[in-house]
Amino acid sequence: MSNLIYLSNVEEVSMADEWFKIANEEHFWMKWRFSVIQKMKKHLPAPSEPVLEIGCGNGIVINQMEKHMGYKIDGCDLNKYALDLAKKTNGDLMVYNIYDKDPKMTKKYSMVILLDVIEHIEDDVDFLKAACAHLKPGGKVLVNVPAHNTLFSKYDEVARIRMALL
Repeated sequence: MSNLIYLSNVEEVSMADEWFKIANEEHFWMKWRFSVIQKMKKHLPAPSEPVLEIGCGNGIVINQMEKHMGYKIDGCDLNKYALDLAKKTNGDLMVYNIYDKDPKMTKKYSMVILLDVIEHIEDDVDFLKAACAHLKPGGKVLVNVPAHNTLFSKYDEVARIRMALL
């Protein structure tokens, strides 16, 4: 994506770039996960409220929520490769490290989305605190993490091997 906003430096992340080559709105995991989000609609802020997806990768969730639910979502990631694969969105796409707590970003959002992100973070509590710094008072956090080892896939194996090499 040529119009990325750089609020932080690009960094190495524990996400295998191979995933972004196969991940699209038709992928079974993306379809299932979005169906769950749609079922939670009454618990989510209004589409007119500002939303940030942290670890947005190639922007699939942003595109789904914009197209089917009317949201305008900002997305951030440290993986420029993934962000470059993102389609045009209504919100901003940023290279941004939430630990930087940029004053233009903190206390700005009514909801922060963290889907399949926390399991890649060593200190998940500290990460959640940094994520919540971006919420307005009373804001919500939408989190998804793998629930069972039976859902462990080839993708997870690649990511685990990559983490071991870092």
